Amino acid sequence: MSAKTQLNVRLDPDLATAARQAADLRHLSLQEYIEQLVRDDTDPVKAAFMDSAQQVVDELGTFIEERASAPSH
Repeated sequence: MSAKTQLNVRLDPDLATAARQAADLRHLSLQEYIEQLVRDDTDPVKAAFMDSAQQVVDELGTFIEERASAPSH
């Protein structure tokens, strides 16, 4: 197990409650949930994927919305 660094973070009470609830929904401790958020946010592979996904939405978003709202035959 690697060494851990303790951080103290001040959050708005509503945000702290939302974070605890999100962690509970995922069956994670608050610490594990925050670690996962930071890992996801700093992962270069995920960042590249999200950039590519955004490009698809930017280029095809209107087309997709039109197809989704068109009546089916």
